Amino acid sequence: MDIADKIKATREQLNLSQSQAAKAWGISIRNIQNWEQRERTPRGPALKYLESIIGRAGQGKAGRAKRGGGSGGGGNAPAGEPVGNGGEKGGGFIVHSGGNARGI
Repeated sequence: MDIADKIKATREQLNLSQSQAAKAWGISIRNIQNWEQRERTPRGPALKYLESIIGRAGQGKAGRAKRGGGSGGGGNAPAGEPVGNGGEKGGGFIVHSGGNARGI
């Protein structure tokens, strides 16, 4: 099972639509679509973050868990957690810094 299959299987296991998963995980819906359709491959921080979500789902701990807050473009991810895109065919990656997001 490759990462695309694991992302989709985890999302379905948690009974989340792509939109719901995007919101719960602090990732853009477009990235989830690209990854599940194998148009892009998550790498670096994005891959590490997704693997942690997949691992927690296997332990029954992922999904709509409470996440860090703050205002700004970082969404619902806790400080230091990646949100946003990262992939084989380009795209930066965002790390939430507690109040503001910064691109890397």
